[in-house]
Amino acid sequence: MKPLKILLLLNFWSIGLVAQTDEFKHDWEIQYLEHDIQFVSKKIAPLPFSTNEEPQAIMIVGASMIDDSMKNNLKQIVKSEIETIRKDFNIIEYLEEDYKPKDNIVSYTEKLGSVQIATIKYRINGEKNGPTITPRSVRQMLFIHNEKLYISSLVVLFAEDQDNIRSDQMLFINKILGNN
Repeated sequence: MKPLKILLLLNFWSIGLVAQTDEFKHDWEIQYLEHDIQFVSKKIAPLPFSTNEEPQAIMIVGASMIDDSMKNNLKQIVKSEIETIRKDFNIIEYLEEDYKPKDNIVSYTEKLGSVQIATIKYRINGEKNGPTITPRSVRQMLFIHNEKLYISSLVVLFAEDQDNIRSDQMLFINKILGNN
């Protein structure tokens, strides 16, 4: 294993310990993947939102070293991420009334402590050239911390507990940043 990969795994192992001790508002099953931590809702989305017992939400948090060409340029990273989203997914109408979307994608930045957090929000109904699926809301939060790019992707299929699910995403980001 490369030293960089080991460093990232150790970083996620310590974050994972934080995840186990937190009192989240939503009921999650935490899975430790090779490069990410995945939170899967223990609540199943009801019919007609899911016909195969899909979870209400999934959140994946990952970290990677920053490409030198985009070093500390969160604006450029977000632009690249949006290009990838548009290339890979069928983007459908953005329905929230919080921000004005540009071609059905919302992006903005805010400061959390001393760290810039970029948020990308959109809705999808499947992958390009793939089958249509039940619409899902996606909120990705990107930030640079300790010379690593973190991306927290929250995919919500059923919005019953949406406020708590989104709150848990912020709680975990605050833990990564050492704010709690």
